[in-house]
Amino acid sequence: MNEWYARDISKKRKLTNIVKDNAGEPLSLPPYGYQKDPDNPKRWIVDEEAAAVVRCVFQMMLDEFGTEQIAAALSENKILTSMFYWRSKGINLPGKVSDREPGVTVRRW
Repeated sequence: MNEWYARDISKKRKLTNIVKDNAGEPLSLPPYGYQKDPDNPKRWIVDEEAAAVVRCVFQMMLDEFGTEQIAAALSENKILTSMFYWRSKGINLPGKVSDREPGVTVRRW
């Protein structure tokens, strides 16, 4: 009985996701660079502050900077990581909270 119930719920959930997807509704939280529209929470709008960072990183990738160089530049400019950025805006997303300084960590191999 439990297996049947789990299978039935799974099918219903998949169908719900398909309907939402076809209607253009997002199925997850907005990614870094976007935020929920205050007028319609089923829409995402561009978060200009975070989008500027995304555009900068994209341009650095086009200019053939490596990931370490990009991380170092973000850290040097005191750009917050996405988790600390969201928390600074008062939005608590699921994830592990770190006690470290809120900046980009440069990994040295």
